[in-house]
Amino acid sequence: MARTPKPAPRCQAAYDAGIAFTRSYVGYVHAVAHSLGGQYGVPHGLANAVILPYFLEEYGPSCHKALARLARKAGIAEETSADEPAARAFIAWVWEMNRAMEIPSCIPEIRAADIPRWPPMPPKSPIPLSRAQADGRTGTGNDVLQADAEGGHAMTIEETVARERAFFRTGKTLPYAYRRDALARLRLSILAHEEDINAALRADLNKSPSESYMCEIGMTLSELSHIQKHLSHWMKKRRAPTPLAQFHAKSFTVANPYGVVLIMSPWNYPFMLTMDPLIGAIAAGNCCVVKPSAYSPAVSAVIRTIVSECFPPEYVTVVEGGRAENKALLDQVFDYIFFTGGVTVGKEVMEKSGPEPDPR
Repeated sequence: MARTPKPAPRCQAAYDAGIAFTRSYVGYVHAVAHSLGGQYGVPHGLANAVILPYFLEEYGPSCHKALARLARKAGIAEETSADEPAARAFIAWVWEMNRAMEIPSCIPEIRAADIPRWPPMPPKSPIPLSRAQADGRTGTGNDVLQADAEGGHAMTIEETVARERAFFRTGKTLPYAYRRDALARLRLSILAHEEDINAALRADLNKSPSESYMCEIGMTLSELSHIQKHLSHWMKKRRAPTPLAQFHAKSFTVANPYGVVLIMSPWNYPFMLTMDPLIGAIAAGNCCVVKPSAYSPAVSAVIRTIVSECFPPEYVTVVEGGRAENKALLDQVFDYIFFTGGVTVGKEVMEKSGPEPDPR
């Protein structure tokens, strides 16, 4: 028999639900909510909450086992209960939470015909784009080619990383003036391409201009302003205690860049989650290889345009493509990796990055 969960298990269940659902059900629901919200001007959080229980009911037996496990952990169902009744108790709990939060059971602005067909099984990597479109490029290993930003010969990814490492060793990225000017150019380029960014986010995720600014462009500019304001202070030497044996000396610490870093970003917030790590890496004096998601091709193209306008290719390079490019990049040695994405790819990144930092 179902029983009301206690507050503490509810918190744990919410965490477990977030981990489990992001891998399957809710990731897809969230993408649909973004699309519908952008199309009708409805907040995507509201759309997400409204359609979630409908999706869970529609998936039926394919999601019963996962939902039942969450229901038992939350105390919604008994430990000995079967999967189907436990799963239905969990879905009923979702309905009850919506009612308690005064979330409507439907949104008049959204028509049922606008919601994509229910997939027969929850997608393993929910995305609002066909895999065939994203994986159109072919190639393996270090033979994957990238066009030179200046129109020269195509370079392999291995050559691209080697070129950036050679540029970093020149020391040009270390002075404050070089970093300051790079960030200033980036700000001007983002502002100049704001309409292009809005159009790309509409094309890839059907985000409205207001959502694009609030969740992506505005947050990126805010991060950039904060770093521009504090960068000179962060770069100053910090005094440290001097050992007695060196009593006549002065000790201090200095923040140094890692070297050549890789930035891998996801599809759901493709601009902000690419630009924020890039801003931090540039401010710290690193050279960067940027790999936007293959599942947001319009935004990826705008990012490539912005980067090519602001930075020389030996300083910051954008690598576009799908799994072949990801594999070729992870086969290289980077001094630091900024990764935002799912558990499966995250484990691969951890494995490829090695147990020890690169000494270079």
